Amino acid sequence: MYTLKIANIKDISLLETWKLQTVFDYAGKLSMEEQEKISNYVHNEVLEYLHFFELIEVSSNIVGCVLVRPYQDGYLLDEIYLEKEYRNLGIGSSILKDKTMQFSPLYLWVYKDNQKAISLYKRIGFLVKEETATRYFMEFV
Repeated sequence: MYTLKIANIKDISLLETWKLQTVFDYAGKLSMEEQEKISNYVHNEVLEYLHFFELIEVSSNIVGCVLVRPYQDGYLLDEIYLEKEYRNLGIGSSILKDKTMQFSPLYLWVYKDNQKAISLYKRIGFLVKEETATRYFMEFV
């Protein structure tokens, strides 16, 4: 159905685009200054964790990415992105289930407005551990 392959330096621009898309879709209205800060943060984060990114490939097409990186006492599912036409096909669920088996404890942040993702995470077994005004911090239990 899909394969995962390690990202490399030529994938930086694509990874940044996907990560920014996720933020800007759910972060709400942001000032230009906030958008610039987030863009700089994402650029630096992609460079720092490039060797942890995996590209999601379906039928020889790169359709998304997943990033699980070390975090505190465990791991952080820092990014999972699929192009729209590849969503709701079971790919994301399958990847999440695999990652929960590979990494423990596994955490993630999700925007409260991203109800589809929250529903999926809860169905798989993530529970809300903390929350901010705009996001939930979840842990796989």
